[in-house]
Amino acid sequence: MALRRAFAPDLPREVAARGKTGFGVPLGRWFRSDLRDLAHDLLSNDRGWFRPDCVRRLLDEHESERADHGHRLWCLLMLELWVREHVETRVLVTAA
Repeated sequence: MALRRAFAPDLPREVAARGKTGFGVPLGRWFRSDLRDLAHDLLSNDRGWFRPDCVRRLLDEHESERADHGHRLWCLLMLELWVREHVETRVLVTAA
């Protein structure tokens, strides 16, 4: 907000008065390219929380473009990274 006020004289009125807007993240494309290998590596573990066959199906359907599971895969990937950072780290520290 402060930045917009600071530059308001230099912006068109409709831009200066416009509210905040979000932007799309190309999760679908990322999971077919840049995040493909990472998703396979991190989601192939078997913690017992997810059915491995379902995770493989989500990855396969997404990569073959039969379905767009980008948001689901993102959620699974973030959960996996969170567990590694906040759950497994505590277990290792406690055991030491």
